[in-house]
Amino acid sequence: MRVQPDAPERGPVAVAAGPRPAVALAVAAVTIDGVVEDAWQDVPLAPPLLPLSTGRRPPRWRARVAVVDGGLVVTMPTLPPKWTSTWTLDPDGTRTTWTVVNVDARHARGLSCTLVDVARGDVPEGGAHVIPSRAAPCGPVPVTAAQGDEAWEIALPSLAPTRAARLSWTVQGPEDRGGTWSRGGKPEPWPELGRGVVAGGPSVRASASHDAVTDRWTVTVVPGDDFPPTACTWARSWLGQPTDGGDVPLVGGTAAAVAFAGDGLPDAWWTLTCPPAADSLLPRTWPVRLDVRPDRLWLVTPVVDDGQATLRFDVAADRTVPLVVTDARGRPLQVADVALPAGTGRVDVTLVPGAAALVVDGLLSAQVVVVRPDGAATGR
Repeated sequence: MRVQPDAPERGPVAVAAGPRPAVALAVAAVTIDGVVEDAWQDVPLAPPLLPLSTGRRPPRWRARVAVVDGGLVVTMPTLPPKWTSTWTLDPDGTRTTWTVVNVDARHARGLSCTLVDVARGDVPEGGAHVIPSRAAPCGPVPVTAAQGDEAWEIALPSLAPTRAARLSWTVQGPEDRGGTWSRGGKPEPWPELGRGVVAGGPSVRASASHDAVTDRWTVTVVPGDDFPPTACTWARSWLGQPTDGGDVPLVGGTAAAVAFAGDGLPDAWWTLTCPPAADSLLPRTWPVRLDVRPDRLWLVTPVVDDGQATLRFDVAADRTVPLVVTDARGRPLQVADVALPAGTGRVDVTLVPGAAALVVDGLLSAQVVVVRPDGAATGR
């Protein structure tokens, strides 16, 4: 039996990416009545549309996004016949609940989407990572909108937008024409395709590390040098529901660390929240994803014709696992403790005659068909 870790990967080759500036927000006193009043002129233009994945040249239309009491409002050009527009708003950047507004030449319709309905007990075993956002259930929500001769004004429905919000805008017309803010030119209303916003105020950097042995997390927060002493709070959530939290006093240029038990929650989020900056109505939040990659072991050679079975592994930390080879009746033929180093690699197992299955510490239970040189099979 031989364990062979993979060689370290070379660093990725830098590839020039298209411009994806954040969406600048400004506080404005506007009324949703279809008339673009002077207050909109103090709101900076949002970034231009980029080409769709079809490669067509995008329209030169521009939008503006403003902050008002209660949320975000946008103004955008009216649409020609057969054109549609889609706005997607992830209010806190955690991709668990988001809203979509679909606009055509005459109507604006809203949808609210969420990965699961926790209140209804609709929580999948293993967590939210088994539900892609493209399969999330959505339901209609009312939209406050007005169309004038030259522009739409729309209030984007949202629970509570923050400076960690992610926003996407897409327009599509006949013959695959259109443009989008989404990564890769995908014209889809998925929250992970949105881009960040700039809501004013000094920023912080937050990163998380996980100890797989003790299942404990440590989140390190580093505020910028211009960050004034501020009483902030942190909260952990799973499937959009809070699980625990506490206080984080911050001082500019001084790192702060928060440690807590993982509790076995997959795809949880840790969010730092500070009071709004003086020039913004939005709470300042910084979400950090607490994503624990499960250890994996899989069989590369389900049919063995030379007595040599090959396994691949991908583990977060060094661990030793018992490997058992059995015959067709489940009787052990080989037993060994296999030390797997953190990372990826392969394990080569030389099977004794009569081997039929491999079992590895709950990570792998696979039927192995052993083919003898004369073509007959055993261990089925």
